[in-house]
Amino acid sequence: MDQLSKKRRIVEFLKQNKVAVLSTITPDGKPESATVEYVLTDKLEIIFNTFATYRKYRNLKNNASVAIVVGFKDKTVQYEGLAGEAKGKEQEECKKLHASSIKHKTKFHEMPETRYFKVSPKWIRYADYSKKPWELFEILF
Repeated sequence: MDQLSKKRRIVEFLKQNKVAVLSTITPDGKPESATVEYVLTDKLEIIFNTFATYRKYRNLKNNASVAIVVGFKDKTVQYEGLAGEAKGKEQEECKKLHASSIKHKTKFHEMPETRYFKVSPKWIRYADYSKKPWELFEILF
């Protein structure tokens, strides 16, 4: 399978889902995980929001490296990348995209402590365990 086909397969799967496990690193080097609702861009960037008072926010401000897992049954995507806080125009774009996809959270979009992050991929691994043999592939960015 070529790179473009692999990316399409990953995009299709990630757009079918909205919840991921996000893993960050605490300032003292310990792992921490939390669930987040996310939106995917066409560049395979993951956008999520959090509050400035949450642990993940502090962790992300200290260390931009993240690991994300989506899917827990027959198909999964493991995703590693760098998270950056969206500011200014980019923040407004992330807010709009997030609000259009995750409608039940619109009340959070106007709260002053809400922050948006965009994760750029560095490595993605796709696995489909329902196929025999399993379909597994990786993409480096």
